Amino acid sequence: MKPGKFAFAEQLGRSFHATLLIVTGLLTLSLWCLPASIGLADDEDAKSPKRESISTANFQSGAVTAVGSRDVRIDGADYPLDAHVLVTDDEGNPRELKVVVPETNVKFQVKKGRVTHIVIVLPK
Repeated sequence: MKPGKFAFAEQLGRSFHATLLIVTGLLTLSLWCLPASIGLADDEDAKSPKRESISTANFQSGAVTAVGSRDVRIDGADYPLDAHVLVTDDEGNPRELKVVVPETNVKFQVKKGRVTHIVIVLPK
């Protein structure tokens, strides 16, 4: 047999192993980085539910003076409630209308004469 034939096979084997090593390294690196790039990183934000940031710039504010099943009185003015009124706290957590009680500080949105959104201002 020719010595050149084995030399070529050895060189081919080395380049194959080098290529395999590079591909394996790149695959490992990409899989290691994948969770961070698609938002699966293990952090506190990933464990808590996502909350929408709601701008209350156009909301009115006041203190609740009375609450009924279909209306609310804020700073002495009566407002009818929308059938699908949204109630949240100022951190974006959904709340129930029953937690809106007299003396609760709120921000609220009025559309078409009805309160559509109440934001409970939590004490700081």
